[in-house]
Amino acid sequence: MRTLMLIAVSFLALGPSAKAHAADMAVKAPQPPPVLWSWTGAYIGGQIGGSSGTTNFNDPFGTSIFGDHVRTPGFFVGGQIGYNWQVPGSPWVFGVEADISGMDSDGTVTCFAASTFTLNDTCRVRPQVQGTATARVGYAFGPAGHTLAYVKGGLAWVNDRVDMAMNGVVLSEPVSSRH
Repeated sequence: MRTLMLIAVSFLALGPSAKAHAADMAVKAPQPPPVLWSWTGAYIGGQIGGSSGTTNFNDPFGTSIFGDHVRTPGFFVGGQIGYNWQVPGSPWVFGVEADISGMDSDGTVTCFAASTFTLNDTCRVRPQVQGTATARVGYAFGPAGHTLAYVKGGLAWVNDRVDMAMNGVVLSEPVSSRH
């Protein structure tokens, strides 16, 4: 019986001291709310990339034996500027963007050739400058909204230089001679 009483007294003795230690523990300061990502702001940047295009020539005499399509592979370098606005407290993002790029692209084909016996031209296409002006609507998602999925649409233009040169093919006809 005495053993049980000692155990009971020791639990009673530990109880108040455990509470005293808990009161002496440092209290953690509340964490500030996480800073939410915002897509709002202006930006400026550059781009570099490859390009590939096709130009079609409409031959009034029918399709050329060499084809009426000129492929223009190349590359471009340019810059862009834009602005995004994210609705406060919302994942929706609206934006505008404009870009312009200089191009190094060139393609040639023998065109306007109905047969190998007719005059034909060399058609050359050289895209030189391209640009866009677009608007965007997006939705931010993922951890803290760091990922933006969007659709955009607007205007696009390209400045092409098209040259056509005669190949200098001379048609020869049989000549009759008198003896």
